[in-house]
Amino acid sequence: MSRGRTVAWILVLMGVAGIAVAAPIAVRAYPTMRQLVLGVFPQSFDREAWKQASGAVFADTTRLRMIDDLLEHQRLIGSDVASIEALLGPPDRNSQLVREQPQHGEAHVYRLGPDFLDSMWLIIEWDSGGRVASTRVRSD
Repeated sequence: MSRGRTVAWILVLMGVAGIAVAAPIAVRAYPTMRQLVLGVFPQSFDREAWKQASGAVFADTTRLRMIDDLLEHQRLIGSDVASIEALLGPPDRNSQLVREQPQHGEAHVYRLGPDFLDSMWLIIEWDSGGRVASTRVRSD
């Protein structure tokens, strides 16, 4: 093999190795990039701050910053409507997501805030007994 081909193969292998190393780092860094770009730093769930963020301006990230703590530390599954509304306030009504057919019947939808080009939403779905069957976060 000529010296030129050897150098070319070495460069190709270095590029592949670089991608193999960089890809997992980029995946792990996504939350950090999101924090830096959007200024969305996690915060503890605060019931009053969550409720005050209802109907807030598009760029408000109050709820988005609290969602991880809310889902991790508050027991939502199995709660009834009154408990959820006492915790989170009434659901947001101005969303296309509200009009979607939920998996388990009725649903409460709460706007969390912007995530790059989309808005993020918390969807709480109810079972036939009026208890929380599932929760999910999704973008529109």
